Amino acid sequence: MRARGAMLGCLLLAAASVAVATEQSREADAQELLKKELVIERGGKYVHEQLNVCRVLLPVALGGGFSDPFYTKRRVEAPSAIMGRDNFVAITTRYLLIQRIAFAHSFVQDISAIEATRAVKCRAVEKTPGPPDFEIGMIMDAGGMSVQILDTDSGKKSLDRHSWSEILTP
Repeated sequence: MRARGAMLGCLLLAAASVAVATEQSREADAQELLKKELVIERGGKYVHEQLNVCRVLLPVALGGGFSDPFYTKRRVEAPSAIMGRDNFVAITTRYLLIQRIAFAHSFVQDISAIEATRAVKCRAVEKTPGPPDFEIGMIMDAGGMSVQILDTDSGKKSLDRHSWSEILTP
């Protein structure tokens, strides 16, 4: 009986050690992500490029769990002569949040904006297993911003153009 208890104790200790090591590894990865430059200044432009794998948390009424993963590729650029880095980051963040909400709405129609931001879970990846499912391009210039979204499966492309007064005026 003692041998069984000792064996069980060793197994629990080993499992706990693996869990702690895994958490430490994830924390180390998170710390490295915090150090990564997300906006690069190159050739007189601010540039942000990132690949993500995303899933949408589905409500219980739709079976719960997560959607199948989908991959996004985004590229955002703006001439550094027309705006400061902080504005580039703020405008980029705002429009990427809008896209996050739109992705959630494509899975769950009756979801609030707050619920949508919580429902979409994305993480950066170095590469995708094939072409990304969606390509998001945002190009800023002196007159405003163009946002293009390409659904690579269907080939459907949407293009929106917004003036700076539309973007900056509440």
